[in-house]
Amino acid sequence: MERSSLIQKINADIDACLSNEDIDFSTLRSLIEKRDSAVKTHLATLDEAKAKVFAQKEIAFQSSLQERISTLLASAKNDLSLSITARKVAAKYK
Repeated sequence: MERSSLIQKINADIDACLSNEDIDFSTLRSLIEKRDSAVKTHLATLDEAKAKVFAQKEIAFQSSLQERISTLLASAKNDLSLSITARKVAAKYK
């Protein structure tokens, strides 16, 4: 499989993983690590002009990925905070 095709497949797999209601964070981390390695390897094979174009496209995906993961993190923090608050309230009435 051509390197850029591999990166496109990994990107699609990451999208699919993030679209699941129950995200498998181990799989997500593995995919992100594979993507990082594939991108670095592919960049090393390109001349400067092609590398710049490729990097700009990948930066767009990376930004989207960071935004989606930041949203998940914020949601998880909120869920944790609500859970802690609920436990404290429940402990009051025991």
